[in-house]
Amino acid sequence: MSVIEEAFEALFFSEAGSILGLLLIIILVTSITVQKPVVGMVLIPIQIWFAFLYFDHMSIGGEFIWHFLILMFVAIFNIIYVGREMTKRR
Repeated sequence: MSVIEEAFEALFFSEAGSILGLLLIIILVTSITVQKPVVGMVLIPIQIWFAFLYFDHMSIGGEFIWHFLILMFVAIFNIIYVGREMTKRR
């Protein structure tokens, strides 16, 4: 594994770093979505991709069910927010 892959694994899938990585994803995507909903539409699929990465690690034997659920619920709320903001702009 390269250094970047090791850092990625340590930040998002280690016991100590998984909560930090989860908060990092949520804060970045949600804050950008609130400020610029059009850019948020591009970032929401990335958030969903991270949720499915946690799902893959959960099926391997990790304890990431809550990470997966939290990211999916936040993605749903971000999609609803973007939809409301886009309908307000019409």
